[in-house]
This record gives sequence, structure tokens and C-alpha cells, in this order.
Amino acid sequence: MEVHKHPHHVTHKKKWKEYLLEFFMLFLAVFFGFVAENTREHLTDNSKGHEYISAFQKDLVNDTLNITNWIQAFNSRINEYDSRIQNRINVMQFKINYNIIYET
Repeated sequence: MEVHKHPHHVTHKKKWKEYLLEFFMLFLAVFFGFVAENTREHLTDNSKGHEYISAFQKDLVNDTLNITNWIQAFNSRINEYDSRIQNRINVMQFKINYNIIYET
């Protein structure tokens, strides 16, 4: 059976070695807690960074597809408007030519 000293005993006085041992135990407990917290935070930051990069990549692909579709729709409307304008110009030229012929 082990015998332990009871520090709460009235006549027990701590020696400086006991104070030094308690100091180092507390210091090491706080230090290792700090190291563990920093390590955990570093790991979570790295995982969040990878998630953000993959989300950014997916958004970039979707935006590229949307822009490509928008450009195709825009070009088809430009061609449609060009043909309408050309038809109007042709009609106007025909009316002008018809009026010139009619007047002479």
C-alpha cells in the first residue's frame, strides 16, 4: 500500500520542491492545452480552406456555363435584329424606288 502525504494537514509544510513541481505541472498542462488548441484550429482552418476552394471552383464552372449561354442567346438576338433591320432597309429602299418610278 502506498503512503501519500496529505497537504491539507495542519502540521504539513510544503517544501520548495513541491511548489516547483506544482508550478511545472500547471505550466505543462496550460502549455499542452494551448498546443492542442492551435493544432485543432489549424486542422479546421485547412479543411475549411479546401471546402472554400472546391465551392469556388464549382461556382466558377457554373458562371462560365451561364456566361456562355448568355453570349449565345445574345448573338442569336443580334442576328435576328440585324435581319429585321435589313428587311426594313430593303422595304424603305423599295418604297423610295417605287416613288421615284411612280413620279416619272
